[in-house]
This record gives sequence, C-alpha cells and structure tokens, in this order.
Amino acid sequence: MVSSATTDHPFVDPLCHRLQAAAMFATAWKLLNLPLRSSEQDVALLLAAHAYEHHASLIGDDEAPVRGALLLARVHLALGKPQPALEDARSAARRCRGTTVCGCLRVEAQLAAVRAAQAAGLMSDANHHRQLAITSLSRLTSDPSRVRLERELEALATHS
Repeated sequence: MVSSATTDHPFVDPLCHRLQAAAMFATAWKLLNLPLRSSEQDVALLLAAHAYEHHASLIGDDEAPVRGALLLARVHLALGKPQPALEDARSAARRCRGTTVCGCLRVEAQLAAVRAAQAAGLMSDANHHRQLAITSLSRLTSDPSRVRLERELEALATHS
C-alpha cells in the first residue's frame, strides 16, 4: 500500500527517503549498541531515531512508520525516558490498526509498551499491553517469529 505522503507531493522520492532511513537506522543502532555513550552521543542517538522515523514515514509502506515508532520507543527507554517510550510504543500500536502490517510487528508494539510501562512503574498499563500482546500472539499461527516473541513475553512477565 502506498501512503498519500509519497504520492501527493511531486518532490518526494521514496527511494531517497528509504536510503536516508537506512542510514539513520544504522546510526541509531550503532549508538544504541555502545556500552557507554557520552551526552553528545545520546543526543545523536535521539536525532538519528527521529530522523529514521521521519524518513520511514515517507517511504510509502505500512510497516516503516511502525518500525520508526518502535525504534524511538527503544531509544527513549535506553535514555531512561519511559514515558516518551510508552507513547512511542502506543503510537506504533495505533499505526498497526487498519493496515496490512504483519502480526509480529503488532506484538512487538505491545511488547515495547509492556517494557516502557514497567520502566515507568505503571503496572496496570503493563498488564493491559501484556494482554494485548497475548491476543496478538494467538493470531500468529505460522509466523517464524512466534517462538521468539513468546519468549520475550515470558521474560517480561518475570520482571513485573
């Protein structure tokens, strides 16, 4: 499905946005994987994640904006900001509704919300998103990611 963002503006080139998104994704993950980051690297990490989300939203498929919100949730959580992480995770879940987004991304969005809610100390929210993740998981009958997602969900349940 092509979003209107890519078709309504004559100067938007989905390939350019895809390349920029890939570069920002790689930068964000490189910084996320550092064992220690300086405050300047934290700022660069957040900027790369926001740039990825922006360019991903202009690629023209349904999954890229969800992945952008999920990356932002992970980055905010890594930076010790659980409230923005929870909002990003909820945004990812909302972006899944009414789209062709694969089921595993729906589960990933709920798992991100569980992690963020737990970090924020919002256990009722964490339990709510855990139930939504369980429901989404039950719909993944043959997805190869199902086992990994089930393990992640179990691990989160032991941290509540």
